[in-house]
Amino acid sequence: MAIPADELQRYTDFSVELTRDLKSIAIPPDTILWHYTSGSGLLGIIDSMSVFSTHISCLNDTSEFRYSSVLFREALASLRGSYETDPIALAFLDAAVGYFAENPDYPAYTSVNQFVACFSEEENDLSQWRAYGGGENGYAVGFRARDLWGCENSMLARVSYDENLHRQLAKKAAEATVRFFLEGLAKCAPSEKAKWGEEFLEAWQRAISLVAPLVKDPAFAKERECRIVKSIGPGDFAKLRFMQKGSLICRHLPLSPPLLMATDPYRLPIARIMVGPCRHPIISRNSIETLLKQKGYPATLVSISKIPYQVT
Repeated sequence: MAIPADELQRYTDFSVELTRDLKSIAIPPDTILWHYTSGSGLLGIIDSMSVFSTHISCLNDTSEFRYSSVLFREALASLRGSYETDPIALAFLDAAVGYFAENPDYPAYTSVNQFVACFSEEENDLSQWRAYGGGENGYAVGFRARDLWGCENSMLARVSYDENLHRQLAKKAAEATVRFFLEGLAKCAPSEKAKWGEEFLEAWQRAISLVAPLVKDPAFAKERECRIVKSIGPGDFAKLRFMQKGSLICRHLPLSPPLLMATDPYRLPIARIMVGPCRHPIISRNSIETLLKQKGYPATLVSISKIPYQVT
């Protein structure tokens, strides 16, 4: 039997509760968030009037999804002793541990429907110029947080780097996994308990995977990252873009946040653009100012990083 809509909503509400527990969504609206990118990335943003989100399996470091999944699996496994006298709960818990087990031939993160667009609260950060700017000729596009709200089926949130909090929430999610299953079983009384368990785990994974992109290893804390986390919907499928990236082909979904004050034609709500360390910053600044003027933006948005360029 299909899981009722009100049950599915409960799962989504729980994932939102976890997000609040992470203290991730309280970003002051005037905060400038920086999207570090290469020259080709900047031109793609301005040409398409969108920021490209990336499927979570195609991010530069796929280990970040494994980080959250490992914590969750450990929390699930630790619950086994609590249900030794409840054969139904114990059988389900064993099934859940197996369902969420890492499969190197088909990693769990390849099947989730989450896309993320990455930003940083750090302005003019050398480590991010190096990591995301493509070396020389990197750029940072600044947006006010309030202008990144409103994409359908998405949220803008800070990434959390607090490992102790992550473990607490992994335990909370594991306990809720068993509780929601048992409550749904009692409420819906399905004729096939095993089938219900399979459908529940699939729906539960979709719900709690919303939180996974918002937790990262503390080693990355200096990036002060914020993300738009976007669940792909039926209307988004035709918008997908595909690009070769290193050793794989990536999936990207362009995002164009709705404007507080509409423009015709639509213009992405860019607040600032910074030219990264390079040999010809003034020429690049002048070219970007010309491009912005062509697209209807004020040319005064562009600045130059004061970090000196070093030839290596």
